[in-house]
Amino acid sequence: RLEQRDPQVIRALSEILIKAGERKILEDLVERFAQLKHENQVEALIPSLSSSLKILEQGDKMPEPLLKSFEKIEVSERPLPSVQPAEPVEEPGEIEEPDLPVPEEVSAKSPPEKGDDAEEPGDLDLADDEEGDSELPGLLSLGDLGDSGSAEDRPARKPVRDKPKVSLHYRAGLKAYNVGKYKKALAEFSSLLETEASPPANVYLYMGLMLCEQESYDQARDYLQNFLGKEPNHSKANFVLGKVYKQLKFWNGLIEVYERFVCGEIEASPKMKTKIYHDLGLACVLVGKYERGAQLLDSLLKLHPEDAEVGYYLALAHFHLNKISSASQILHQASKSAIGNKRISKLIEALAAKVRSGGI
Repeated sequence: RLEQRDPQVIRALSEILIKAGERKILEDLVERFAQLKHENQVEALIPSLSSSLKILEQGDKMPEPLLKSFEKIEVSERPLPSVQPAEPVEEPGEIEEPDLPVPEEVSAKSPPEKGDDAEEPGDLDLADDEEGDSELPGLLSLGDLGDSGSAEDRPARKPVRDKPKVSLHYRAGLKAYNVGKYKKALAEFSSLLETEASPPANVYLYMGLMLCEQESYDQARDYLQNFLGKEPNHSKANFVLGKVYKQLKFWNGLIEVYERFVCGEIEASPKMKTKIYHDLGLACVLVGKYERGAQLLDSLLKLHPEDAEVGYYLALAHFHLNKISSASQILHQASKSAIGNKRISKLIEALAAKVRSGGI
């Protein structure tokens, strides 16, 4: 539930659990807070931490279950370890540190801005999957600092293995991809696929992502399916393939892919989860799986009650399940949120007419 976006929902859950004596929720909040990197995620947890601390500041006036949970804490005293006097260490001489190999891959990424619906492919790990990365020279141990022996007595440093040669087309394509020059990247990767018998698997992923951005959905599907044949659990590739299936109106394919996310077979980010629930719920309703679609969309509507499209398809599912009363209530709320959205407004009006006539 800490993946939840709404700060007020997180705060309410935290307060309820802490007042009930579940102190572990505070530990979870602190641990989660320490792991967050983005400012908006940090701000989402601040109200929860603040309210939790206010409850703890009440001292003896804290809720009884919480007070009892503190009474159960047992602290066992352990003998302090004896302090050993430090042994004298010889002054270290100047030791030449090993040189680190300079990475040859392009590190700077500055992908162009995309629309709200587009996931930025720049979030992916763009390093090639080929074996043969340079090994770092062995680092000196602390014991070597006091070694006064001659350099001849010391073991020779481990030699650095040379990296295998990488195709110029691959380097050029990767560089263009990283800076958002998709036309050049597509040309370079296409040349690579034509000239190499065993190109890096990531090339198929990059081609699929770029072609999806350019709305070439049939080609994007083929490249992504090729890549997933080698990496079936790749989160980003599966997510984008679901988006491609949506554009191609291949609803059963979308359901098959996105159900793997929902059941936990493939991990998804919080941002991806919202989109997955949305598209999976709509797809289930469109293929007649009304119970499953209603289950998914009901969960989503509780988090985003202002989403008129979710409200419409949830009402449609209830209508087909012969839950006319609930369908009417959902449509009434969705019509308020659909102001300014002509497409959804027309769909709501048409469904509302059927609901008023009792499904005739």
